Amino acid sequence: KNDIASTNHVLYSFITLDRRPNPKNPAKKYWNGKALYETMTRGDIIKVMTETHPRWKNPYEWQRSKIAALIDATHDNNAKFIWAIGGWSDLTKTLHDDQIPLFVDKCVELLKLTGDGIDFDWEHLNEDSEIVDEQRTVMAQTMLALRSALDKEGMEDKQVGYTTRFNAFWNNDTKPENYTY
Repeated sequence: KNDIASTNHVLYSFITLDRRPNPKNPAKKYWNGKALYETMTRGDIIKVMTETHPRWKNPYEWQRSKIAALIDATHDNNAKFIWAIGGWSDLTKTLHDDQIPLFVDKCVELLKLTGDGIDFDWEHLNEDSEIVDEQRTVMAQTMLALRSALDKEGMEDKQVGYTTRFNAFWNNDTKPENYTY
């Protein structure tokens, strides 16, 4: 609790599209549509975070209880707990356009269980030149669809964010206009 006392939000990294993300060689494929995966357990985050009675019925209780304690400590500090989806080790192609509704449904389901928002940490948006435009469009459509779905569910207080890779990876040696060091 003391470690996060000065924070306004805590990002839990990572929930991934790939069940077994590989930081040395991220898979060059799209999401399988089966689940959003918690990287420590490699399990479906919905199953991980579903509280069972008795608790031993959840095979992921060992991790669920740690995450729940972190969420409680975050809320005790009047801060927000945000699920970060993606990361460098995750799938390089993210979602197909037709997978957006299912992905959004899973995010809404997770936020109904617990958490204050979703952060998109899709770091591979510029890695595959053949689909870069598709990925940017899918990203925008996904964020809009998630925001709309949350609002429709009466979850206007839930946050949707984006962690961009562009902040520290310039294409060339020139600094952006009006940038000061």
